[in-house]
Amino acid sequence: MRSQLTSPKILIPLSFLCCTTVVGAQWTSDVFANTAVATEPHTEDQPKIVATSVGGFYVSYFSAGGFDVRIQHLDATGTPAFPGGVLVADRGFSSTQDYGLAVTDDDHALLIFRDDRPGGVQITANKIHTSGTLVWGLAGIQLTSTSAFVAAPKIASTPDGGAICAWTQDADTRVQRLDAAGAPLWASDAVLSDGSASVALSDMHADGSGGALISCVLSTTFFSPRHLELRRVSSGGSELWRTSVFDGGSLQLGNFPAFVPDGSGGAVMSWYSNSPALECRAQHVLDNGSEAFPHNGVAVSTNGSLLRVAPSAAYDPDTGETAVFFIETTLSQSDDAVVGQKFDAAGNRLWGAGGATIQPMTGTDRSGVATVRGANHWYVAWVTDDGPVLDRIHAAEVGADGVPLSGPLTLAEEPSTRFRLSGARGCVDYAAFVWRDERAGNPDIYAQNLGPGGLLGPQGAASVVSRNGTGLNPDVFQASSPAAIGQPWTATVGLGGAPFSAILISQGGPNPGLPTTFGELLCNGPFLAPNVSTGSHTMGLPLNCGLIGRTYCMQAAQVTLMPSAVQLTNALDVTIGVY
Repeated sequence: MRSQLTSPKILIPLSFLCCTTVVGAQWTSDVFANTAVATEPHTEDQPKIVATSVGGFYVSYFSAGGFDVRIQHLDATGTPAFPGGVLVADRGFSSTQDYGLAVTDDDHALLIFRDDRPGGVQITANKIHTSGTLVWGLAGIQLTSTSAFVAAPKIASTPDGGAICAWTQDADTRVQRLDAAGAPLWASDAVLSDGSASVALSDMHADGSGGALISCVLSTTFFSPRHLELRRVSSGGSELWRTSVFDGGSLQLGNFPAFVPDGSGGAVMSWYSNSPALECRAQHVLDNGSEAFPHNGVAVSTNGSLLRVAPSAAYDPDTGETAVFFIETTLSQSDDAVVGQKFDAAGNRLWGAGGATIQPMTGTDRSGVATVRGANHWYVAWVTDDGPVLDRIHAAEVGADGVPLSGPLTLAEEPSTRFRLSGARGCVDYAAFVWRDERAGNPDIYAQNLGPGGLLGPQGAASVVSRNGTGLNPDVFQASSPAAIGQPWTATVGLGGAPFSAILISQGGPNPGLPTTFGELLCNGPFLAPNVSTGSHTMGLPLNCGLIGRTYCMQAAQVTLMPSAVQLTNALDVTIGVY
């Protein structure tokens, strides 16, 4: 290290590409305020949320009289990037259906929706650049040109920056793959059909290999039992396998269950049936189509005196465990509780035969459960009907043993009607939830984050602690800005007349102090790079969530060349945050 410091050669500064500018933290701890996502003076409805790799979120929703398709981007601080949201499609519908939102590996958004702009009702997809530009043009990519019934499309990202798209068309589910420019890659749609039943799209996610996992609801007539199936389609459009997930009763009419990918080409599924009873079940289908849990899934509870509906699942790939939270109700459906159950990799119940109670049963209606995986814990939120025009959003952070670590607590308190709750996990260990909210008299979209310990508001604040050992070093090294991802970080060395100075950056932790002939060394090595220049030192921190929460020990040295001398300064322990 000494030879590097005393070298007269100017060394290359350590620098990174600065990707964006964060204005100010918008996540709030005020449950009467929350973060406004869309509050234009018209209807906004049906929000969805997905996380980006750099700490932010895309929130899509319908707006105005024709249920136009719009999208908003929240950065890691909760700050909206697109004033008023980006208009993706100006539609003229009088009612809504489900649609699809996803994010590419390079953090562009993907949307797919029913579209009446081309004439008739068709299926359209578009890619939205991080800047808000419609990559596939104002019209998007029209996937259908048909007079057939089309409905409820979904979209998933492929490794090449393209997408797999799926939708219901008459009695079948159709699938098509687009490249990064939006061009179809398959000569014709893949058709998922059944010889005796209609195959309606339920949900879809990427399989990690350019293909997709697609869940479908099968039924022969309107009143016949409704079964749940999972199929896997390859990157080339061929059907690799199909698995009957639930055929031992019937799904509730109108219920199209969502699932979560396991990160290894499989799917973790939860649903509720209306026969033989209102009951929630879970299943883990592996990448080869085999079922990890017993066929027809495992019931979340063995208590036959109560009913269970509205499950929401999350999967922990580190442990292979699945958590499902749901509404438990009496046979008369007059009293509701929020309960959770966790399963191991084989489907064994880990929180007892009846699960873990998160919100005890009362005469209050509860609905809209949304579950998000944390770091060895789970975030769960739900809507509580506390009276006319007072639907509160409640939530809890639940530990690995099923015991709430924090909560139940309130996320949204301002009097309002609220529903359509959904959530996503940020790259920092927190969840973000969005919902439709009528606090202003017309439907708007609001959001709230929830972090460890029940913390609302800003998460992952940067911090700097100065250390000076036993005082052998001059206290002249100062940080003039927080070290936040995606931001330039600046530190200044008081030169005291010296023509050069060097900042030494260590990946190690603080050193209690190693005396040298030129002052105390206060950082453990190895040093990343000396940065020899004068006065102020600025480096652009990458917009990389993996840096959040890491603490780097930094120390500067004042260097003079004539005569050759080195003086170590105080150290800075810099914790990188999101703001």
